[in-house]
Amino acid sequence: MKTTLLAIILCCIFSFSAYTQNNKTISGKVTDVQGEALPGVNVLIKGTNRGTATDIDGKYSLKVPTGATLVFSFIAMKPKELEVDGMIQVKDLELYSTGSHEQKDVVRKWKKVIRKLSLKAIGILKDDN
Repeated sequence: MKTTLLAIILCCIFSFSAYTQNNKTISGKVTDVQGEALPGVNVLIKGTNRGTATDIDGKYSLKVPTGATLVFSFIAMKPKELEVDGMIQVKDLELYSTGSHEQKDVVRKWKKVIRKLSLKAIGILKDDN
């Protein structure tokens, strides 16, 4: 009984250590072409819903499995993909503008509606039956 329990515990420990070896923490900074930090850039692991966003200084940190691809996307910027190999731990990159900074006019229609309240008394008739 003790040897079986010991074997199960050892298997759990080794499988956990094997799992953690495949994951690396990738961190870096995202900037634009002028070198300005970009806060709020979405950093997602391609094919999953796991990810993070850059902080106010444009920095990010994310646990990523080896061989995964990170996708960086931001409003009015071209998305960029970065493949994670076993060696990279810190990666800084630049995002480039899409070039379409057109201002679009938004037209909203407003209609003024005037409602009047009736102050007339309404009577209720009772049935004598």
